[in-house]
Amino acid sequence: MASGVRFDTTDTTSPYTSTANVTGFNRLANLTNGLLVPYTLTNGDNWEMGWGHYDGTDFAVDIIAETWVDGTATYDDSDPAAISKSGTSTIRIDLNSASAFRGLPAMGAAGSSSKYLASGHIAQFEQSTSLTADNDTYIPFECRTQGKCTGMAVPVVTTASANAKVALYSIGSDGLPDKRLIANNTGGALATTVTTYTWDSSATIWVQPQWYYVAIISDGAPTLKGHAANYGGANPMGYSVSGRRPIAMSRYATGSYTTGLPDPANTGLTVVTGGAPNLCFIMA
Repeated sequence: MASGVRFDTTDTTSPYTSTANVTGFNRLANLTNGLLVPYTLTNGDNWEMGWGHYDGTDFAVDIIAETWVDGTATYDDSDPAAISKSGTSTIRIDLNSASAFRGLPAMGAAGSSSKYLASGHIAQFEQSTSLTADNDTYIPFECRTQGKCTGMAVPVVTTASANAKVALYSIGSDGLPDKRLIANNTGGALATTVTTYTWDSSATIWVQPQWYYVAIISDGAPTLKGHAANYGGANPMGYSVSGRRPIAMSRYATGSYTTGLPDPANTGLTVVTGGAPNLCFIMA
């Protein structure tokens, strides 16, 4: 691992060869080979940011997260393409041991994600949770890394011939769900074991290490795999038992499957204390 890397390149596409070192900064060759690291590339007044790795010779881009094109004042953080380049570009890489991409827990074929959350909270046992038709259900979810999220996975016990829609929400200043960041409001049938939903229009969102709310609505009463109320940790709704165990696992409000999950989130939500479904990020 190495911090403070700066180098110039005349390449217009990845991978980028270092054609000149920038005085006073670390060298590309000092990066750990293969480690995924954050980068910023500037070319004139335009820039792109994302993740890439040193391949032992050059710097290869893996994920482009954001771009800015100054001439058209265009900012793009929805699966952007690389910016056009001419002349010399400068690439900088700044990281520490906490900023290296470590990914999210993967779902096992048998739904093993029901035993843990990406937040690191450990469920003492698996608890199935049934949805009520036309209820918007919001579950707090802590992401401890960053990356490109392409959708959401729903572990299923019984489908009840139901359909579902899912969405991702920001946390408001009151700790409750606020702005809808992205959604699958097209919906689709729940399948046994695990159902995956990609975001509408194949959109993506760059998630950061922070709390979110994941949300689901169904037109039926399926039973989903979930986690129990008695797991250690905290959640942004602030409810606890003896200051150590959260009892408010989710909140819900009456909605409409036909209309879909709203923007912004519902208000006047009812607290659920007996566990919550596990909705999992799908990462590119």
